Amino acid sequence: MGRMLTWLRKKLWKYLARLYPSYLNRVYDMHIAPTAVISYRAKLDKSVNPGGIHIGDDSWVLAEAMVLAHDQCRNLKRDTMIGRRCVIGVRSLIMAGVNIGDHVVVAAQHRRLLELQQRLAVQAEALEPGELVGEFLRAD
Repeated sequence: MGRMLTWLRKKLWKYLARLYPSYLNRVYDMHIAPTAVISYRAKLDKSVNPGGIHIGDDSWVLAEAMVLAHDQCRNLKRDTMIGRRCVIGVRSLIMAGVNIGDHVVVAAQHRRLLELQQRLAVQAEALEPGELVGEFLRAD
């Protein structure tokens, strides 16, 4: 009985995880690929500029990651682009206007303020403020 319940829970979870991006697209007018996986605990900008969030095919946004498409302090509304096959780690922060290329991994608890090129892995402890990331400068 326990194995069957575990199997059923996993099947149900996979089904619901695939429905969530569709829900975000329809209700909040976001632009999320149908093959993207968004944790229900991820925090996407649903208030000021939800249509500014674009997430590509096969990308994952993990629990408590925050993806913003507005900056209230500077009164900005900018599109935030996450490419194909990216992973946005747990408790990462992606600010408004950031363009993340394809095949990029943003490690857990990382803040991203500028663009990231393709095929790059970024870890929070690996960089110092002002250090170069590929061709781009880290701005925090």
